[in-house]
Amino acid sequence: MTKIIKILLITIATSFIFTMCHGDLESNTVSNYTFYIQNNSKDTIAYTFSNLYPDTSLQKIDGTTIIYPYKKNKIDFQTYLLPNFQKYGILEIFIINFNTIQKYSWQEIASKYLITRRYDLTLDSIKKLDSLITYP
Repeated sequence: MTKIIKILLITIATSFIFTMCHGDLESNTVSNYTFYIQNNSKDTIAYTFSNLYPDTSLQKIDGTTIIYPYKKNKIDFQTYLLPNFQKYGILEIFIINFNTIQKYSWQEIASKYLITRRYDLTLDSIKKLDSLITYP
């Protein structure tokens, strides 16, 4: 066989395999739990979350999201982050005043636990709140 025919056959075979896999990937899409955090205060806040319960320490600032006064933020939490979330999982949400983040290093915030509020949420508690967590 010539080199061109071999490349063509490999390309067709690869395309066929990827087409078959694509269907498999679609049937296993990652599911999300959608809920909201409503900031009912006059302060700008930030939140971060952890799935390390019962460890309630602040691990890192990556992923911190800002919510302005009297605004709501949507969260699509991917289920793979919490094994068995539907039955046993607890999601911790840490609320931190945005001024605190501007004033202190993350190391200081974590070591002094300078959070404004912590929520420990299960899927049932999120449902009971109609998927809306309000602060304060």
